[in-house]
Amino acid sequence: MSFRDTATVNVDMELTQSMTDACQKLLELQNDIETKKEELKKVEADERNYSEKVIPELMQQAGVEMLKLSNGVTVETKPFYSAKIPVAKREEAFSWMRDNGLGGIIKNIVSMKFGREQDNMVSSIVEDLKDKGFQVNREEKVEPQTYKAALKEKVQNGENVPMDLLGLYVSTRTTIKRKD
Repeated sequence: MSFRDTATVNVDMELTQSMTDACQKLLELQNDIETKKEELKKVEADERNYSEKVIPELMQQAGVEMLKLSNGVTVETKPFYSAKIPVAKREEAFSWMRDNGLGGIIKNIVSMKFGREQDNMVSSIVEDLKDKGFQVNREEKVEPQTYKAALKEKVQNGENVPMDLLGLYVSTRTTIKRKD
C-alpha cells in the first residue's frame, strides 16, 4: 500500500473562502488607515498654515491681535515656542547653553547598579566608585518646560539664539475660543 492510497485531505472550501475574504478585508482596512493618515497629515499642515501664517499675517496687516466676533467667538494670535534639543547636536547645544548663561538648567544624573550587599557604598562619590571598579554612567538632561521657558526669555530679550542647534521653533499661533 502506497502513501498515495492512504492519505486523504479534506478541505473545507467555505471556511477557506471565509479566511481569504477576511484577510482581504484586513488588507483593505490597513490600506484605508494609511490613506487616512496621509489625508490627516495634509489637513493638519493646512490647519498649521492658517493658524501660524495666514490669519496672523492678515491680523498684523489689520493692526489687531484679537477679534471678538458677533457670535461670541474670540480670535487671538499669540507667540508660540517649541524647543527640543536635536539628539545629534546635544553636546554642542549643552556647550552653547553653558557659554550663554543657561548651564544652570542642565541636570546631571549619575546612576549605578549595586548588589544587595553594597547599600552602604551608595553615598560615596563617583570618582571613588570608579577607582573601586564600578561602572558609573553619567547623563545630562534639561527638563523640557524649563528649557523652552529659558529660550523663550532669551528670544524675548532680543538675544541671538541658534535656533537649529537648540531645536527652537518660534511662530505665532491663532487661538479661536468658542462661546460656551
